Amino acid sequence: MSVFRIICRDRIPAHARTVRHWSPEKGTRVASELNALFLRVAVGVDYQPTVEFSDATPGPKELVVYFLETRESSIIKRLTHQTAGTAAGATIPVATGMISEVYIANISVVPGAIANLAFHELMHNKLDAQTNPRDRVVRDIHTQGGGGLATGDPINERTPLTPRNIELMRRGFDREIPQYIGP
Repeated sequence: MSVFRIICRDRIPAHARTVRHWSPEKGTRVASELNALFLRVAVGVDYQPTVEFSDATPGPKELVVYFLETRESSIIKRLTHQTAGTAAGATIPVATGMISEVYIANISVVPGAIANLAFHELMHNKLDAQTNPRDRVVRDIHTQGGGGLATGDPINERTPLTPRNIELMRRGFDREIPQYIGP
C-alpha cells in the first residue's frame, strides 16, 4: 500500500493567531478531520492517506494546501497579481505548480468546516483547475462534482462528502499534478 501525503502548510502570521483562533492544536484537529475525509476516499484503493502540517516536499501524486489568514495574504495574489477564488479559498495553477489556499479569517472557526473547505480546494487541485481543459477530470466540480464538498455554495462542518465526491477523488489519487512548494 502506498502512502499518499496531504501536506498542510501553516502560513498564518503570529499576530493573527489569537484574533483568528488559530493554534497548533487547531491545526492538528483540522489535519485529523481532513485525514478522515481522505480515509473515506481511499477505501478499496491502494493508497494510505496521511495528513501532516510540514514543509516537506510532496511526491509526484501528493497534495499541498496552504492555510493563510485572509485572501489579502494570498500566495496566488502575490504571484499573479490577481484575486482568485472566494473569500474562503482558491486553487489556481502557476508556472511552478498548483496552489491551493484556505483563508481562515473568513470561514468558521470549527475544524471540520476548515477541513471540508481544504478538501474542496484539493478537489479543484486534482480534478478541474488544470490550464488545459483536456487535462481535467471534470470541467467544473461545482456542477459535475456531485454536490456535497464539491458545491459552489458555502461549505461548513455539516457539508457532506458524497459518493460522487469520493468517486472523483479516487480517480485523482493517480494524477500527477505538480504542487507549488514556494514559501
